[in-house]
Amino acid sequence: MISIKGLSRTFGRGAGQTTALKDISLEIPEGQFVAIVGTSGSGKTTLLNVIGGLDSGWKGEVSIAGQSIAKLSDAQMSKLRSERIGFVFQHFNLLDHLSCLENVTLPGFFGGPNATGGAERAREVLRLVGLGEKIDDKPSQLSGGQKQRVAIARALFNRPRLILCDEPTGSLDRRTGLQIMDLFQRLNQSEGITLVIITHEEHVSEMASRVVRLEDGAMISDEPNDPVSPAQLLEALDKQQQEEGA
Repeated sequence: MISIKGLSRTFGRGAGQTTALKDISLEIPEGQFVAIVGTSGSGKTTLLNVIGGLDSGWKGEVSIAGQSIAKLSDAQMSKLRSERIGFVFQHFNLLDHLSCLENVTLPGFFGGPNATGGAERAREVLRLVGLGEKIDDKPSQLSGGQKQRVAIARALFNRPRLILCDEPTGSLDRRTGLQIMDLFQRLNQSEGITLVIITHEEHVSEMASRVVRLEDGAMISDEPNDPVSPAQLLEALDKQQQEEGA
């Protein structure tokens, strides 16, 4: 699904030059759930942006579904994103004047063979993320977790096989973050969607089946992981809060 060989990325020139990525090589097969972990400045967001075709000026080889993205024109890269990739960010990037249904249908305006179904497809994915009753609500009427669910539904609209997430729980409290991770885990396991999640939170990375660690732009480890169940963590959190309130 994703093949990265000798990826490097620098910013600036001369004495002001900084290296964001150093000779990264990585293979992510279809259907895997990968967490890329690192502190601020480790290069993880730059790596995600390169994979998603949101950054240029890098050196190395990056392929998505067998296509070398360096060889794609802007139009071809846009087509690849539209057909195969969904994005979820820390900040929900919803349009306040649009309803949940309208926000979710936005990717359909960019076309692509998977952008079918219109409003019915939007209702389907909103039901999938547990917001079937919120289709007419505006973002201002939603909680933070509900807004992120709308963002996930929007990412699912075009039926992508790959979802790239940049700190998707970073703006959420622990309970809501666990609920979002439970949704991601179910999407990976039941729909077979490849998930790549950037995070600095260790408990988030524990829910993935593979953990890649970056430090100062270099990959320092790449290990399989026995994923923790967010649902079980939610049960434990509920029990703890009940005991504290007793």
